[in-house]
Amino acid sequence: LIDSCYDRETFPTMEQALEWTWASTEAEIEAVKFVLSRFFALDNDGRYVQERILQELLDYQEKAREKRRKSFARTTS
Repeated sequence: LIDSCYDRETFPTMEQALEWTWASTEAEIEAVKFVLSRFFALDNDGRYVQERILQELLDYQEKAREKRRKSFARTTS
């Protein structure tokens, strides 16, 4: 589930979390629900957000924007 958040650069709804983890049995579904309730917070949009992952994604996106700006500046100089 953590890898899926990083790969997709987004956070899942309950339905997406079950899909991303391929949970199909009752035990697997309960395990995903437990992980979400223990390590993620439900936001107003119905997505389960993990704060550390969120901060790392925001940092990564900012660095990527800065790299694009620098690259663009070099090509237009």
